[in-house]
Amino acid sequence: MTPPTPLRFAILASLGVLQGCTSSAVEPGPEVDVILEQAQGLAGHKDWRRCLAAWRDAGEAAFGGDPYPFTDKGKAKLVERIQESQGLVQGLQGEGLLTPTEAGLLEADIATLLAGVYAKRPREMEMATCYEPMMYTPRRDALESLAPRVELLEGLAAQQTLQAEVVVRVLELVRKDLTMLSTQDGAPLNPDEQARADDVERRVTAAIATIEHRLGSPHDGSAHDPPQPVDPTSIIPEATGGE
Repeated sequence: MTPPTPLRFAILASLGVLQGCTSSAVEPGPEVDVILEQAQGLAGHKDWRRCLAAWRDAGEAAFGGDPYPFTDKGKAKLVERIQESQGLVQGLQGEGLLTPTEAGLLEADIATLLAGVYAKRPREMEMATCYEPMMYTPRRDALESLAPRVELLEGLAAQQTLQAEVVVRVLELVRKDLTMLSTQDGAPLNPDEQARADDVERRVTAAIATIEHRLGSPHDGSAHDPPQPVDPTSIIPEATGGE
């Protein structure tokens, strides 16, 4: 059996599956890995790490400088991974590792990433010229991306506990959209759109300021620290059998 880490050792010992350091130690079943993930919280969960990997690759493809970042096959695989991450987010929410607000913001991210990946052309089309150019509308696109997030961001700012790993992920795309909302490039917004954009920008900026203050202000003793790791002994069921 592979030598356990201190946390895993504590879990195994509490389950009664370690018998000293002899070769007769019993190999634990998959339930130990489930308990280990619960003890480590969101950051240590394999599904969260799988989501982060998919979102990283999707962001590089969708918003990177390469206009042809993948092959047809690579694009299909990336789309599949992004779509899979939506189910993983729902699963993490079901396990209590994400709040509904956090899950809603991450699902909005997934929609943005998916649209960005769909918009990029595969390398097989690099020499194709038989397509119509599209109007460049960065401000309108940013507005449509930010608007559904406003109430969710305000809810996150008011949430009792903030998870730093979720905040970092969520604010990455929000900041990108805020930058695009104020750009002078592309088609202008009409007066109604501009008024809506001004309101969205004001509310989103205020929510971000509150979130950042609560997470990272070293001068305010009321700032909330990121959640502490769970004590594994508090979630491990009683071991069966003798001592």
